[in-house]
Amino acid sequence: MNKIVTAPEVILLEKLKSITSFISSDLKNNKNNEQNSYLYKLLQHLKLERYGYFDEIKTIFLASGKDTRRMNIDIVYNMQVTKYPSIYLNLGSESYGENGMGMDEGYRSILDENETYKTIQTRRFNANYSLTIFTDNSNEALVLYHLYKTLLIGFTQSLSMEGIENLKISGQDISKYQELNSPGNIFLKLIGITFQYETSVLSPFDFPFLTDFDINGTPTEEITTITP
Repeated sequence: MNKIVTAPEVILLEKLKSITSFISSDLKNNKNNEQNSYLYKLLQHLKLERYGYFDEIKTIFLASGKDTRRMNIDIVYNMQVTKYPSIYLNLGSESYGENGMGMDEGYRSILDENETYKTIQTRRFNANYSLTIFTDNSNEALVLYHLYKTLLIGFTQSLSMEGIENLKISGQDISKYQELNSPGNIFLKLIGITFQYETSVLSPFDFPFLTDFDINGTPTEEITTITP
């Protein structure tokens, strides 16, 4: 049986980690020829004065183990962790989506339990999430913002196949994060993600299968038997 309940946070978090792992592995595999790496092809032409995006950002994806510059990706800001750079996924809001009449029974397959069955009811939602990029380097925040925004565009079809549909991306710049109790200067960028998804639930009730039926009544016209 296909998945019933959809948790966008789980899908997005796993995809972000998968994307980051892909960039890291590809870069390490092309360490002796960085021009063949996916990251280089994305960032090779981008420079801010003397700040080369690729040269500065590659150290993050080459970091491993307990390296302090290794990318940290999680759900919701952890005030006990002061590790930079970090990306945190946050739920902004959800609203009622474009739904059919009733509870969309029959839209998805029923759950067959031999003599009885359960209907599967489905609802759609419009969701607003955000990716908050934390780092102690303002240039790094800028590069990571444009990189992950671009990567989300590239993986839109993959996300759609996993239930994150009609993806729209926006952004916001916040120079310093003053509300959190963290030491030092924290620079951040915010990537807004708007999308639609559907989630389903099994009916709590069992319904019997219709196996036979009787018809009682009087025909309105005489029935003539036709012999072939």
